[in-house]
Amino acid sequence: MLFTSDVFPQDSRTKDRSSIPWGVAIQPLNPYVPVYEPSITQLDIPRCQKCFGYLNMYCLWDSKGWQCPLCLYKNKLDKSLLDNRYATSISRSRCEECLYSTYSMDIPVSRMPHQPLYKDSAREVLVLIVDCTGYASFLEYIKSVLKELIENYSERVDLLLFTSSDRLGLYNIKHSMAKVLYTRLSSSYLDLNDSASPSASAIPLSSIMSYEEIASNLAVHRQHAINAISQLRQLRGEFCFAETMNLVTDYLQHMYKNGRIIGGRVICAVCCNSSNPAINPANDTAFPPTNEQDANNRIRSINEEYDRIAARLQAANLSMTVVNNTTDGAHFDAPPNRINPVFLQQLCSKTNGSFICLDLEDEESKARCKQACLSFLGGEVGYDCSFRIRSSGGVMISAIASQGVSEIMPTNGIQGLQFSSNSSSIIHVPCINACSVIPFDFQYASPSGSTITADDFPLIQLVWEYTTMKTTAEHDFVPVRRMVVSTVEYKVSSAVMDIYQQANPAVIIYILLQKVELDSCHHSKTFRDLASRGLEASRFLLQEWLLSFLTHYLAAVKKHKQITDTTFRTVPKLRILAKYIYTCFNSSFLSLSKVASFAMLLESISTISRLPPILLSRFLYPQLSTYSADCALHIPRLNLSLRSLLAVEDTLFLFLTYNRVIVYSTGESCEGKLKDTVRELQEESKNAYPLQVLYWNESTNGDQFNQLMIDDSVNPKNSFPVFESAIMEKALQQLKR
Repeated sequence: MLFTSDVFPQDSRTKDRSSIPWGVAIQPLNPYVPVYEPSITQLDIPRCQKCFGYLNMYCLWDSKGWQCPLCLYKNKLDKSLLDNRYATSISRSRCEECLYSTYSMDIPVSRMPHQPLYKDSAREVLVLIVDCTGYASFLEYIKSVLKELIENYSERVDLLLFTSSDRLGLYNIKHSMAKVLYTRLSSSYLDLNDSASPSASAIPLSSIMSYEEIASNLAVHRQHAINAISQLRQLRGEFCFAETMNLVTDYLQHMYKNGRIIGGRVICAVCCNSSNPAINPANDTAFPPTNEQDANNRIRSINEEYDRIAARLQAANLSMTVVNNTTDGAHFDAPPNRINPVFLQQLCSKTNGSFICLDLEDEESKARCKQACLSFLGGEVGYDCSFRIRSSGGVMISAIASQGVSEIMPTNGIQGLQFSSNSSSIIHVPCINACSVIPFDFQYASPSGSTITADDFPLIQLVWEYTTMKTTAEHDFVPVRRMVVSTVEYKVSSAVMDIYQQANPAVIIYILLQKVELDSCHHSKTFRDLASRGLEASRFLLQEWLLSFLTHYLAAVKKHKQITDTTFRTVPKLRILAKYIYTCFNSSFLSLSKVASFAMLLESISTISRLPPILLSRFLYPQLSTYSADCALHIPRLNLSLRSLLAVEDTLFLFLTYNRVIVYSTGESCEGKLKDTVRELQEESKNAYPLQVLYWNESTNGDQFNQLMIDDSVNPKNSFPVFESAIMEKALQQLKR
């Protein structure tokens, strides 16, 4: 079924006594493009007159009408509806909406109650932006991936191709010989002898090449597109990601407002981002800042710049994927790539896309990059999506914020949803795909009392609408509004089911850790608090779920080097494992496995960019990257721009900035405890970002240390949230071994 879900916990007595939440994770879109044509429309489906729920397979019928299972209201039957479609049990047995928990229907653009911006001639787009200033091996690899992408992409898509260096190239590829027009990215690119005004702004792309010229449908011009990709060559100048994306996204948003596109996918390949302020005014690089004020200003300006780019992408229903080169440029006589991966990760996350780190010297990294770029080939894609949910009596629902982007499976990125029982709330999402997962947190009060019994059957109904492309009888492509209705029943069993064989631990882990994350964001509870609030049963049950999940995952990775068990396919692996690792460090009753296993987990999800900043920093990277090839990490070396105070223990603190580590002790000397570890970190990071290490104590440097705090009067123990302190404590213990 399209509607995938699982419930936790299965034991009603444990659920009634514990404080652990239970819930469901929903994957709304089909992993395969549907081949059937819906025979009904939205106007043909009866709706409950009380709760406005849609007709479903759980409705009870009699001669006078049907009873809604969500609110138990009895609706009269309109016998004129669809030629008595529901008049008899025989006729209802032929109706899809009466037989299946999930059914869909199409709404032509012309029949929509609120006319959209796009027209019948609008198209889905695939936008390719290639940095042509890098070395030849990067360009050749990107060309090979993009050609394979175009060869297999849907023919309903219009292709737009841009190349970028000191100028932005626009391609007309409707002929065997591609036509290319160039425009300056900004006034900063004007030559010194140019007679133009220094304040001149870039020319809008729509005035250089119209949409009819630049957009080439793959059904007609697929071979021309492949030829154009093959002819890409290195260009002079330096690439600027922010300036390039500003021009392209402004153009795409303009096309969306004019009804030319319904949404689509943007893929940008970045080799070397310029660090020259004259070329890159946004300064979105990973170079170490000169001081803390410079770090703060840089982060603020980049956030504003990237927020504008993300807003335009979201407004045009576009999903952003960035391929970021991390290969050491010295091997190719080229400058190293310095675009900041943290900001790129956040940009892709906001648009439901992927952030892909590519190391050309690593075959596994190249394979992951290719797989991520081709991930949109299968399954449905929906744009301008809206979700509504209804529940039966007793079920209280709140959607958990879904965050994070996997390199393999792009996620939905829905955040901050709130629903209540027997209500209909609408949320909007620019773009979802077959891998998008929506988790919900449930609280259930049985109508028969406070205890959940095996006789309770709570229901939820999820309705989502999205725009997609449909093939007509004339073999043309037109946008349609598709509605999918799913109604699912939950039965709480009276006995504990086997954790691994008959349930989906991936869904359970995801729901639990999302709940923990929300609690921690409000500084109200930690992971330990969540378990201790309930009885010992909840504590034990949670421990068993987590350990069972990790044990089977590690066994699968070690044996097959990939996940082969179907129980891990419902929820993208990145979001589960990243939060699982984070939780392991903070769990007083969970014992963390060896660092080798920790490193292997990080490698298996191919990125650590969703972990807390301290695990992103260069302070842990050198040690974790020195393990054997089976456990080595393939991640970029990152710098920690903002300062952080880490409480290692009651009398020992680490103060980290972009260029130094201060080991501060309020008790006896701390050199003996951390000296060897800090020396190793300093030695291994000297070629990237040299570290200055200082050893301070309270008697000699107390006043000096207090001046580093935000508030001089605050005790260092209270200056840093304890939630992350255990991370450093555990990590340092392992590093010293």
